[in-house]
Amino acid sequence: MNRVLSFYFAARGWTLAALFLLLAWRRALVPADDAPLRWEMLAIVASGMLLRAWAGAHLGLHGNGARAEAPSLVASGPYAFSRNPLYLSNLAIGAGLIFFANALSPETTVALLAFLLAHHVVLARWEEKHLKGLWPDAYAAYAAVTPRWFGLRPPPRAENITDTRNWSPVLSRQGRNLAYAAACVLILWAAAHIPRLP
Repeated sequence: MNRVLSFYFAARGWTLAALFLLLAWRRALVPADDAPLRWEMLAIVASGMLLRAWAGAHLGLHGNGARAEAPSLVASGPYAFSRNPLYLSNLAIGAGLIFFANALSPETTVALLAFLLAHHVVLARWEEKHLKGLWPDAYAAYAAVTPRWFGLRPPPRAENITDTRNWSPVLSRQGRNLAYAAACVLILWAAAHIPRLP
């Protein structure tokens, strides 16, 4: 089972890409007059992108590869409020794109959102198990005071964890994901405006 989850973790971006292609295809089939793009939903996409950049500034040179890497345990910035801010950013971006596209039935929208959530829950649980193996005592202390998804107040600062904020690697490590999100918006816009055959 660990090998399957390891493969699933490595292919996590492809899973989301396949879902996006399905969404873009569906958007191309729906006339813009029948279901206009919902531009206000780009605020959700933008908030996810900002969270991703903020998390990337604290995560440093890991967190974007095919394997779960953790040369250090990060608990600063958004990691003080959530053990998984990158996954929260993905959820915000994905949900924002689904609502922006405005191309699915309510039932399909709920199913796609449920899959998106389940996908990230599986990834978060597997990655946290991996981190517990790398940092048994420090991660247990961190997880005891920091919620998996989101808390309103940061926990007391742990003694052995330092602030790792560094904005320089954000574009090199998270820029690709931010560019993907922007490209998804453009693709959905183009799909909504391609000419339909009579």
